[in-house]
Amino acid sequence: MAATLVGFVGLRLIVAGLVRRHFIAPVKSTYVPLPGADVTHPGAWVFSQHTYDAAGRVVPDFDVPSTCPPSTHPTTAALDRCIRAHGFLNADVFQPASRFWLFQGIEAALFGGLALALLALAFWWVRRRLA
Repeated sequence: MAATLVGFVGLRLIVAGLVRRHFIAPVKSTYVPLPGADVTHPGAWVFSQHTYDAAGRVVPDFDVPSTCPPSTHPTTAALDRCIRAHGFLNADVFQPASRFWLFQGIEAALFGGLALALLALAFWWVRRRLA
């Protein structure tokens, strides 16, 4: 019984940590990083949130305000023009909350199929030993 528990918990950890994120391709959302206009994804499983420059390199969050300081761009429109001129772009990679039940169904089918396979193996093993 202990071996079953250890096997189940180990398999659950592997599926949760390594396999689950590959069930369905995640959504990638890109937007201009304007102050006060943060894009949120309520209930989403967020894999990454980064700001990129025009060359596609990840930049630290503090580089945008230092490149386009709000003090030299007093209006939102001027700040927006500066950010767009430098090519800054935020990119979020996530699984939307609307996919929760789909992921639950995939995992239920995976573990249900594994349970049926183990049950078939047990029947075969017992019949073979009794014969």
